[in-house]
Amino acid sequence: MKLTTYAITAAFRGLRTGDVPLFVLGSASAILIWRRGRSGKKVTAHKLKLGAGEAVALRVTGKRAAPKEFVFRA
Repeated sequence: MKLTTYAITAAFRGLRTGDVPLFVLGSASAILIWRRGRSGKKVTAHKLKLGAGEAVALRVTGKRAAPKEFVFRA
């Protein structure tokens, strides 16, 4: 079972049964797991050999920033 699913299930179980500590623990766990999954830099790098006349476009995006695009031609 996924940890996120377990945390959400625990939060709803605590809400349904009136178990406040279980509700708080499940909610806090779900929020922390969600925030941790959204943070972190996702970087993928590949090595390419370009033939004559080929081009590659690289798009760089950042949080709250306009994307920048670079074109490399062989």
